[in-house]
Amino acid sequence: MSRAGKLAAVGLVALLVAVALLGTAAFANSARDSSGKDIVGSWEGTMSVGSAQMPIKMELRADGKKIVGDLKTPHGPWPVTDAKYADGKWNIEVQTPEKATGTMKGVLSGDKLEGNYNFPPSFAGEFKFTRAKDAK
Repeated sequence: MSRAGKLAAVGLVALLVAVALLGTAAFANSARDSSGKDIVGSWEGTMSVGSAQMPIKMELRADGKKIVGDLKTPHGPWPVTDAKYADGKWNIEVQTPEKATGTMKGVLSGDKLEGNYNFPPSFAGEFKFTRAKDAK
């Protein structure tokens, strides 16, 4: 192989390594908000349902390039299909038992995640979670 061919091969390998490292860093950053706080982990708290408060737990984990998990309700688990940080809030997508996509939009501050939810066709309100003590 000529010297130019060897240099081209080394350059190509260096480029591939750089792209792989950037992709890994981009995913790691997608699990964090603008302050660097990671949303992945165990959460517990309440959701308002009318004038009542329903106890809820949420488990979030990295799965490839997505954040997924489960919202554990008294009526069984609802899958969390994605969580992304945008416009200063975490946008968490949840599949309802009716197969609709519900959303939770909240602000992560320290070990607190608070905001509003909307689960079509008829549930909306506020949620307040804290990071579970045995979590990160």
